[in-house]
Amino acid sequence: MRITLYSVGGLDEIRPLAALGHALQQQGHSVLLCIPEKFRERIMKRNLRMISCGASFEEFLEGKTGTSDSEFLRKLTAEVPVHFVSLRDALREADLLIGGLLPLAAPSMAEQLSLPYIQIITSPIFLDASQFPAAGIAKQNGFLASLEQKKRARQWNQQLRTAINRERGFSGLSPVKGLYSYLFEYGFQLIAVEPEVMQQSKFENAATTGFWFTDEEFPEEKEWQEFFAIESPVAFVGSVNQPEELQQALLSEGFRVLFSADWKDHPAMKADAKIYTGENQVPSECSVVVHNGNTGITAATIRSGVPHVVVPEMMTQTDWAHRVEQLRVGISTSADMKSAAQAAKKVGADTGFKDRALEISRKITARSSLATSLEIIERLAGLK
Repeated sequence: MRITLYSVGGLDEIRPLAALGHALQQQGHSVLLCIPEKFRERIMKRNLRMISCGASFEEFLEGKTGTSDSEFLRKLTAEVPVHFVSLRDALREADLLIGGLLPLAAPSMAEQLSLPYIQIITSPIFLDASQFPAAGIAKQNGFLASLEQKKRARQWNQQLRTAINRERGFSGLSPVKGLYSYLFEYGFQLIAVEPEVMQQSKFENAATTGFWFTDEEFPEEKEWQEFFAIESPVAFVGSVNQPEELQQALLSEGFRVLFSADWKDHPAMKADAKIYTGENQVPSECSVVVHNGNTGITAATIRSGVPHVVVPEMMTQTDWAHRVEQLRVGISTSADMKSAAQAAKKVGADTGFKDRALEISRKITARSSLATSLEIIERLAGLK
């Protein structure tokens, strides 16, 4: 079967999509990724083919923590023609289309070509707002979440709908009225999130599989064996807005600090910063992980069995912070790095967080999430 995987997302969305692509290829399927150009090197390492679809939404947000929905959608609108052209090229011989985050052109192209379409959900925030809080709502509140989602839908309809309907017209398709619901509810939804995190979903046209990771071994270099053999607590630092300030605050609280592999070559890193070599991995020897609630680091931390301190800043991060607290595997705190370090000390010393995190980790590692996903995909494609 010839399968095209498409996403406008950032690294947290491309990683699970690449893991799925690799698994599909191992099953004998022909796989082509249509994703932002900035991820070409990562994809080539996995011997996967790709075609560029322009910029990632991450590039619209770089250096702009407070970017408004309106500004974000304005930039996204300018990319719409590029995505329709790129995805059309990527689907010339496809039998199945699988779309990830922000599927600008995917539902329309699947509709035009009569292709079976599966949408990948890596964050519950894009699902039913009455069950799951929207970005910016820290606590579960179905009414407020529904209002927030309706507001977002109006913005998408006002700013993005014209551009997408123009491209649909060029493809001989009729215009859509409710763009937001069309983009995020079209096709079968494959939810790459753990059931414990999801709680529930009202959607019948969906399946929850669990997080997707590539089965890479953790680094076993002597350096890491010696590092973790030292009897003093280690705070693992994922994505945060002020890494230097956080490092100093954690050191003041008695932690040794280990940065995730994503910090490699980052201009904010000093020469003496300790950076882990395992990509998208959290070593279980750590006492606590401090991160901003991005999807990838949250999933990796939940999988590792290490408690969290989440410092959310924007978009899906607030939602993930809330879920971490609901799971009782960590806490959410303000963006003040001193407060985050104090929270890390509290969480690291609380065995209740560690016990709960390990309990959920064991359930996750016992599942075969990718294998389950492959079975569902092949069944939907009529191969089983």
